[in-house]
Amino acid sequence: MIHPELFVSGTPYEIGVQYGSAAAAEIDRYLRDDVAQINRLRDTPLSGAAISKAVGASAFWIEKELPAIAEQIAGLAAGANIPYEQAMLLQLRRELIRLPREPGDCTSIAHANLVAQNVDLIGNLHDLSLVLHVTSADPSRPRICLFTFTGLCAYVGINSNGLAVGINMVTSPGWRAGVPPYLLVAHILGCGSIAEALDELARIRRASSRYLVLADGNEAVGVEMTVTELRTLRGPLLVHSNHFLHRDFQSAERKEGDELACSHDRLQRMTSLAAEGVDAQAMLRDHDGFPNSICVHNHGNVRVPETLAGVVMIPRNRALQIAFGHPCSAGFNEYSV
Repeated sequence: MIHPELFVSGTPYEIGVQYGSAAAAEIDRYLRDDVAQINRLRDTPLSGAAISKAVGASAFWIEKELPAIAEQIAGLAAGANIPYEQAMLLQLRRELIRLPREPGDCTSIAHANLVAQNVDLIGNLHDLSLVLHVTSADPSRPRICLFTFTGLCAYVGINSNGLAVGINMVTSPGWRAGVPPYLLVAHILGCGSIAEALDELARIRRASSRYLVLADGNEAVGVEMTVTELRTLRGPLLVHSNHFLHRDFQSAERKEGDELACSHDRLQRMTSLAAEGVDAQAMLRDHDGFPNSICVHNHGNVRVPETLAGVVMIPRNRALQIAFGHPCSAGFNEYSV
């Protein structure tokens, strides 16, 4: 299957309108699919009133903390001819699903000139992945190339300054109304440096926990975040799966049993492959230890994480390489900023 590649430009609102217009049919189908699959994946479905309340609470913080992103979401709603609340819902989908109970999720590796990860998610999202190129009307803002999913402003990506950003799930208590981490990615890809991005991550009220990894060709920095605190991880090589590594966050860890074992297994395997000098694309194809493997197949069980793509970003080349679907069987296509 050929996945869409969209080019959008202009003001934040114009960018949203172009994105929404191009993806209107897919967004409509997605929203009609058990409310973007949210109610298929939750243990207890959410009522319309509960969704409206949750979306409204976080929309307040998105508008307050990231007004340009809120404008883009308003444009997305206009372009797709959907209510603003539904466009916001697409950004908050992960927070509305809450936490899966099955082992698995993304595994990443990074150094100064590399961010590589598999995109492992629950749900049936294979046909919704796309490449989005964003050019701001403000010439001081960097161009951005993203891997994302239909209707979502960002997932992972790289900008024309060579700043690459990856993301992994970590689970801490206290999820709340705030800015979802996917919008943090959209925002910090507009930054000019890792230092600026770290300042912004510390400033913004977060809705949920995540690990972000940033590289710019000169250094790589990992950022573990609970909803209220963040800690940085530094080193020539940063390998991460889905449990907290910083000692300050050990008490915040909520994974246990099979979930925690799976995360430890993938972390150990990725570290071993790196020590052996295996290249990034081959790492993302690896099946050792299945089902606790880096590339994972859920065999049609949408409540179990599935590798939907492998993504490799090379900051000095301003390049993003994507294998759509399972990296073990799909070739990598290269996109540039």
